[in-house]
Amino acid sequence: MTESELHKRLKDFGFLWLRAQHCTTIGMEVFVLDSYHVTDVLGASPNYRRQNWETNTMDDPPHPYTIWCIEVKVSRPDFNNGYADRGCNKHYVLTPKDILDPKLDLPRHVGLLEFDETAPLWLHRGLAMSVPCIKVKKKCSRKEIEDSDILRHIGRMADMATANLVNIIMSKYERSCQFL
Repeated sequence: MTESELHKRLKDFGFLWLRAQHCTTIGMEVFVLDSYHVTDVLGASPNYRRQNWETNTMDDPPHPYTIWCIEVKVSRPDFNNGYADRGCNKHYVLTPKDILDPKLDLPRHVGLLEFDETAPLWLHRGLAMSVPCIKVKKKCSRKEIEDSDILRHIGRMADMATANLVNIIMSKYERSCQFL
């Protein structure tokens, strides 16, 4: 089954939204542990040290990264086919406007993002600083996962990014070069 243009577009905007959430490593079409799903967009954002005002010291976060999962669903039947809702710290479903009711259709820990094509995208030096075309209709709740799973997810994102770059470079030069 081929991917629709709308699905591709929502994945791209999901990628930009994760970048605006300070994710430093982002991959598309990455297998998620414990869910047996390939998620559309997966990101990792670093957890920084925080000031503890009671002891006047810096506290280390309990985990080095937060893993974000975005599943793109372009229609109600697409949503009914299932989505990844385990294996990451934060889970979101990204849809066009008014496809899902966040209170009725999603578990408590899964958030809902809605895409509004009429809203602008704000860029600063080529990076998405704000993605107003994506509205958070329901915030997700954080689920804890093991540090080893976090590191495995980051490794899978790096593998997918490398494979995608190889494909881009190969397609760029395949007409102008002969490969041995």
